[in-house]
Amino acid sequence: MRQPKPWFRKQTQCWYVQIKGRQIKLGPDRDAAHAEFHRLMCQPSRSSEPVAARSLIARYIEWMHQHRAESTSANRQPILESFSASLPKGLTADELRPFHVLEWLNPELGPTTRADRITLIKTVWNWGVSMGYVTSNPVARIPKPSRKARQDFVPRGRWKELLDAATDQPFRDFLAMMLLTGARTQEMLVFSAEHYDGKRFVLPIEMSKGRKRSRVVYLPSEARAIVERLVAEYPEGHLFRNARGEPWNRNSVRLRFRRIKKLLQMPGLCATTLRHSYAHDRLSCGQDALTVAKLMGHADTRMIATRYGHLEQNADFMQDAANAAALGGIAADQPDRKEGLA
Repeated sequence: MRQPKPWFRKQTQCWYVQIKGRQIKLGPDRDAAHAEFHRLMCQPSRSSEPVAARSLIARYIEWMHQHRAESTSANRQPILESFSASLPKGLTADELRPFHVLEWLNPELGPTTRADRITLIKTVWNWGVSMGYVTSNPVARIPKPSRKARQDFVPRGRWKELLDAATDQPFRDFLAMMLLTGARTQEMLVFSAEHYDGKRFVLPIEMSKGRKRSRVVYLPSEARAIVERLVAEYPEGHLFRNARGEPWNRNSVRLRFRRIKKLLQMPGLCATTLRHSYAHDRLSCGQDALTVAKLMGHADTRMIATRYGHLEQNADFMQDAANAAALGGIAADQPDRKEGLA
């Protein structure tokens, strides 16, 4: 068997070693890293009880609540609990096989949802490897269905029709804010007066998607007017609430969209559609992709280019863009000329 040996990774400027399939970070200092390596190699080999698959999921959920955004944890936990309940009680984490995952997935789910859930299970077992609970990820090579890109958006010409379809002011406020700001649904569900600084919503890092930077949602004047009215009404707690004064949640929002999409005959309409509508509107108005990406909380333009833009569906915009490449008449018909010899 090949003897483990420390190596230096330039990207992180740290030393690492892999022992029994587990990659261990030794630190940036060479001497200290090698000392730690020798300490690890001198430790007596100890047999340990294999971790149960259900236990691994429970440990990941506990870790997730400490290291991931609250909205992310709330979304992932019921999915993971459902998968855990589907597993045989005595199954160890190392004994998990692809068929356990594929048989658990509901075939009626769309390809994007199925792909997301497969990715989540892979994430848990990858985390288990990094923590030393398992030696390898037995489901790392499960094929995922191709994601179906969301094609639905509401063009600006139908925004008034959409807002008029709301039967009460609270839901109309919710719709208007998403159209005016491009905020994520999970952000709309947690906004409170303490996040409003007079011009913007600023969510702290621990409440922001990815927990890498504070999420800033810039508010145009119409949006600020809505927010200031709600701040006066709800100085504490959630700002966006239904007609009964209860905070919106994913289920209540989903039910309202279910009604409204039938009324407007938009079968693909949902809260995320409004975020797509914001991106399409901003790009169609000539705003550059990087600015739109930053306004929507993305680090770069990749998501705008691949998921949100929908510019190819706006034939007039694409034609105007093509017309901008005109040669200014220099290619107009001219009398033929014979080429002379030099």
